[in-house]
Amino acid sequence: MWGIGGVALAVDLMLVVGMVVLFWEARRFVDFSPWRLFAAPTLALVVGMVGAQAAILIPGVLGSPWRTGIVKVSVFLPLFGSLLFVAEREQVLMTVKILRGI
Repeated sequence: MWGIGGVALAVDLMLVVGMVVLFWEARRFVDFSPWRLFAAPTLALVVGMVGAQAAILIPGVLGSPWRTGIVKVSVFLPLFGSLLFVAEREQVLMTVKILRGI
């Protein structure tokens, strides 16, 4: 009845249910905050997507799939990476410090 869209929806639903169960069970063993875990990547993803979509409105970008893809990637990656680094810089610096000690 729903075809490939129904399959994609079912897979997404199972992914969300699996994540909820996994995080619920993991709370017994690991102290973490789902808000802290997902907030920064979600914000960076949304800002990156909005920036990439806005970038293709520049005249001359649309028309070639390669040009459009290159523009989207060249806008999305710096936005996503820099926002994620700013939000998680303490974790990144701590990880670098630990890796230097190895």
